[in-house]
Amino acid sequence: MQDSPLDGLLGESLRAVASNLRKILALCFLVAVVASAWSLFAKPRFTAQAVAIVPGASSTGSLASLASSFLPGGMSGLGDLAAGLAGSGSELLGLQTTVDVYLVQKVLSSEPVLERVILKYDLVSRYRAPTMADALRKFMKRVTVDLSTEGFITVTAQGETREEAASMVRDIIDFGNDELSRMVTSRARRARIQAERSLALAEDSLAVVQDMMRAFRDSTGILYPEEQSASMMGTLGTIEGDMVTARSVLSGAAATLSPGSAAFREAQARVQALESAMAARLGPGDTLSFFPGYARLPAMIRTYESLYLEEEMRTGVVLTLRQQLEMLRIQEARDSPTVELVEPPVVPRLRSFPKRAVMVIKTTMVAFVLAFLWMIVLTYLRRIMRHPEQGRFWREMYDIAAGQLSFRRKTPGQSRT
Repeated sequence: MQDSPLDGLLGESLRAVASNLRKILALCFLVAVVASAWSLFAKPRFTAQAVAIVPGASSTGSLASLASSFLPGGMSGLGDLAAGLAGSGSELLGLQTTVDVYLVQKVLSSEPVLERVILKYDLVSRYRAPTMADALRKFMKRVTVDLSTEGFITVTAQGETREEAASMVRDIIDFGNDELSRMVTSRARRARIQAERSLALAEDSLAVVQDMMRAFRDSTGILYPEEQSASMMGTLGTIEGDMVTARSVLSGAAATLSPGSAAFREAQARVQALESAMAARLGPGDTLSFFPGYARLPAMIRTYESLYLEEEMRTGVVLTLRQQLEMLRIQEARDSPTVELVEPPVVPRLRSFPKRAVMVIKTTMVAFVLAFLWMIVLTYLRRIMRHPEQGRFWREMYDIAAGQLSFRRKTPGQSRT
């Protein structure tokens, strides 16, 4: 009659577990207490999540799969070729192409974006990483960027505080937008860069002409030649006309009146006053003294007109380039892909690590399983040691090894070999 399975290794193992059940439970309880205490003092982590979408984004993979579904099994590769030809054809025709959503996902989880987050929050020293690569590997374990079949991008990040986790998610999306704007080069972007360079050159040229005009006005006193010339001529003409009239009156009074009469002295004083006024207007210290003479005026007016036309022309060029630059910036903003938030990150209420209940249950179960396996191993070794032939062999091996490792103390009467 054969023995039942409970009389073999399994039965002996179960009996060993039952006989040592109190010790196993004590071990599990000790492990649970240690795990619970560790979870109390462990540094917590909080997880924040945001859902984003790229408006107008396309998926080359979906186009390829759609094309492959209408083709036989051996011609499924033509779907990818059709998607590639569609994209390249739209670029050759100058049509506006849309960004691939898979590219956006790769950019959000790329090293440049994550490195900027690491530098902002000083995670290299916080993780105690010797290099940026080590800190990047640790940080990538706490950040995930998933793409759903509907085209939604889920960004998840873990931080040591609630506010830090939500801020990390926002920074990943913002830094990803910056990288996308630099990577996706369009015609409007190249035109905008060229317009910025042309505008800088035009503004420098305008500044040179304005400096020349300022120096010309400081040296000549000419601000507005036509108005200044008309005003000067009108003033001098009025004084000169009054002087001619006063001199004629003085000449008539000299023929009829004596020099000592009151009317003659009045006419003579009027003439002297007009001559003094004319001399004062043309002498130093008056506004007309800064105005050039009539002989040099035509040449200065030609120089002024040349500088004025040059300044007006360059001012018009600067205004035109500024208008074009603003239009190109608007066009570039339309063409550049932008990750827009559908569900912004919120500050989490509960921590994601460590979870005390889950950790205690897992560690207790692992301790119980390891204790059960250890009982099986001990039972198997005891069965081997009780075997008549195998047991004798293993006991001899144990005695030889113990002798070599000096596990047994030698008695004083034993000789040294």
